[in-house]
Amino acid sequence: MTEVEITQDIRLTDEQVIRCEMHSFTNLVNSIFYELQLLAGELGKTDVFFSEMALCEQIIASFHNRDQAIESVHRAESFGRRILEVARLEVAQSGRGDLGEYLENLEAMMEVVEVRTRELLARLDMPGGWITFRTREILEGLRQVLDAIALNSHGRFGFVYDRPGSSDRYGFSLRITGARDGLISMPPIFIDCLRDLVANSRKYTEPGGTIEASLSQDPAWLEIAVEDSGRGIPPEEMERVVLFGVRGTNVQDLPTRGGGFGLTKVWYASRQYGGRLWIASDAGSGTRVRVRLPRPVPAG
Repeated sequence: MTEVEITQDIRLTDEQVIRCEMHSFTNLVNSIFYELQLLAGELGKTDVFFSEMALCEQIIASFHNRDQAIESVHRAESFGRRILEVARLEVAQSGRGDLGEYLENLEAMMEVVEVRTRELLARLDMPGGWITFRTREILEGLRQVLDAIALNSHGRFGFVYDRPGSSDRYGFSLRITGARDGLISMPPIFIDCLRDLVANSRKYTEPGGTIEASLSQDPAWLEIAVEDSGRGIPPEEMERVVLFGVRGTNVQDLPTRGGGFGLTKVWYASRQYGGRLWIASDAGSGTRVRVRLPRPVPAG
């Protein structure tokens, strides 16, 4: 695949920066919105979750302003509990046992909301820092997200881990090298970036394809890479797809529920930490995104 380093200077407005920081949360709230919409259709009561769906829209709209965004994150867990209570009540009153999967999906997404909330608030409390993570927890967190995405598909696809995909199952693997005692250090936002890149690969890869992620560290560098067997990016567009709101011309027919700024977020985060970003791709042959960050020099 042709690899290009993204070196252009992208100017983001304050609102675009905030929306990039809240990108994962936006996708998650969008998924909750559409799950409620599907459940309402199954119940035959199109306006049953009107208030809860309006709240989803309000939360996403709040991400244009930092103070409002932080307030929304603080409210996220209570918002999640409210949605589950209403959904459980409506399903129970319907008397339909076949709607349990919708509740399972919402419960799985609310577990992800709890994780995202803790991570975002911790990140806001210590901007710019590097944190040590357990590699096992990184892998478990990725699998939790992928399992929730699979549930949200209502059987259209799933994932198998550490082996090739087949039929309607994606093959996913995470390789970690250079960890010491099962620990690896990075800025917290890059856990988010890793998940976003994996989710992005899923969107643009057909079921049965592969998604391979890697994390590696040595004394000088931390490197993150995600490669897929998906649609790829036309070579002449590789520098453009990192622009805010821009998607490749060969994927614009796909409904993704995203805002088109996941790669912008990865670019922005890499710049914040003095890193470099490469994209390798050929249309129809998959994509690899690679980020390399200089590790902090130990004090003293």
